[in-house]
Order: sequence, then C-alpha cells, then structure tokens
Amino acid sequence: MITALPPMFAGLEPQDQEQARAMLQAVRFNTGDVVMAEGEEDNSIAFVVSGTAELLVDDSRVGVVGSRDTIGEMELFTGKKRMNTVRALNQLDLLVLDGSEFAELCETGNPVVYRLEQHALRKVGDRLRSMDEQIVQMSDGEPFTLNPHKASLLDRLNPFRRKNARPELDVTEILSESELFGWAAANQLDELAGDFTTASFSNDERICIQGEPGQTMYIVANGQVDVVLQVAEDRAEHISTLGPGMAFGDSAILHACPRTATCVAKGDVQCLVMDRDHFMAITETLSLPSSVFRQGLIRNLVMHVERATKRFVFLDRARKAKEDEYYKGTPVSSVWRD
Repeated sequence: MITALPPMFAGLEPQDQEQARAMLQAVRFNTGDVVMAEGEEDNSIAFVVSGTAELLVDDSRVGVVGSRDTIGEMELFTGKKRMNTVRALNQLDLLVLDGSEFAELCETGNPVVYRLEQHALRKVGDRLRSMDEQIVQMSDGEPFTLNPHKASLLDRLNPFRRKNARPELDVTEILSESELFGWAAANQLDELAGDFTTASFSNDERICIQGEPGQTMYIVANGQVDVVLQVAEDRAEHISTLGPGMAFGDSAILHACPRTATCVAKGDVQCLVMDRDHFMAITETLSLPSSVFRQGLIRNLVMHVERATKRFVFLDRARKAKEDEYYKGTPVSSVWRD
C-alpha cells in the first residue's frame, strides 16, 4: 500500500492527492534489472522512491537517477518511444503512473499535472545542460570563428529596443503553426501571445552567447538559427539548426545559469521574444494557458536533448574506439589476450 506521494505533490488539496495516490503502483527492481528499454512503446512515468539507476543510449551512459527523481517524463509529454534504456544499479523502488492514468488526471483538471509539468521542465533542462557540458569536455570541435557582428549588450538584455525593426508578426499564428504549441486551442495561444514581443537579427549575428546570463527566450518566426557549443576560442561543435516554430534560450532562464550554447542567425531571422519575468510568471502559474506553455517547452527541450545526446554518443564511441586502439599491442593487452 502506498502511504506517501512524491514530494512534488505536497501542499495539494487532499482529494487531489488521493486521486493521484490511487493511480500509483509500487514496483521493485533488483541490481542489473532493465526498468525501461530504448525504443519501447511506453509512456508511463516512474517516481524513484529509493535506489539508483543509469540511463543508457547505445551502451553510452548519459545520466544517473536517484531518490526524488523521475524516469520517463520525456516520453510522457511527447508520446515518443523510450529514448533511453534504464538499468537498476542497486535495489530500486519506484511508484509508477501509467500514461492512461495521467490522461485521466489531465481530463479531471487535477493540479498534480501542473506540478509534474514544472518538475519535468526543470529535469529535462538539467539533462540538456549536462549533455552540453559533457560534449564541451569531450570534443576537440571544428574550426569556427564567430563573426564580430553582434547585438549590443543593451539589445541582448532588452530586446524590446529592437521590436519594430521589421513589420509586426502575428504571434498567435506563429504559435499555432509551431509543432511545440500547435496542438493547443486558439484562445489559449491568444493568452500566451501577449507575453511575447518580436526582434530581428542579421546574418551571423549572435543572438545568445555561451557563458552569458540568460535573460530572454526566443521562438524562431522566420529564418534559421545555428546552435553551437564552443569548445575553444576558435573551435566549436555544431549541434543543430533550428527552423520556424522552434525555441531556444529557455534552459538558462529555468536554472538561472549562464547559457551553455551560442545561437547564431543563419541569414536574416525574426524571433518571438519573452523576457525572464514573463517566463518565470508563466511557468510558475497553475493555469491552463501556463500548462500549454510548459508542455510546449518540454517538447522543445526534449528535441534539444535528443540532438545533443546523439552527438554525445558519437563522441563517446569515438573515445572508446581510440582507447581500444591505444591498448592494442601493448604488454597489458597481450596479458588480457592470454
């Protein structure tokens, strides 16, 4: 019998807690057990009560989870197949919420859903930051020189100074055409639209700079934006190119940390822009429009995590292959062979 809910549900009304409690199933895994397998069709979410587990992608460890963590939040909010294999490192006790039960919580308006969104948003953001940092440590990068042209400090901190550089954009229409928010009702997007302004950027202009404070998030309205991780002064890893409807800059605001990537305009670019105050107000509010915003950002961060993880796994394989090659023919390797 489940006697306690995960800590994120503390403070909710008793009837909301009881509804969620009735849907949770306690499960135990032993050391070495596979909890979830990469590629599975499964959108349940598990709350770690005790123990630890490793997250694997193609045999590369991409993370570890422990008590008070969750497993499966990326698939729950995106409907994707399992993106990681999860393997218990010791005895692992979980509380599992099935995807269909989560859908029932959504339909009944249980605020547990909002708490889960807030938790998932920060957890996926943590995962992205971890991937970016590990890539920077592992990679030698490719030759890359940033164009000296960039927005001024005041423009970066206050993008509203640039807002009418181009004709006004229909913010609601841009949100409705985005794969992040296009699933939501028009009236919900209308409410969110008022929290954005617009900004324009020229080719090679640095919109975000790695290491600088994150005060704004962006959604590409027109054009493309390159996301790069600088590993040295003149070398970088190109992670992705973002097109219309995709967002960037949100992770740094979520964690009040410096930006982990540099984002550069590829040609002329127009963006929707939201400052930190509006961003935090929306993500911390328990309401339907705020829920739409959080779920859209979770989808966006998952996309960034997928691309960063793909690059991390490639670099990890290259590192392992280099180590294997190094040990071939050495005295120690001949001992292993014998």
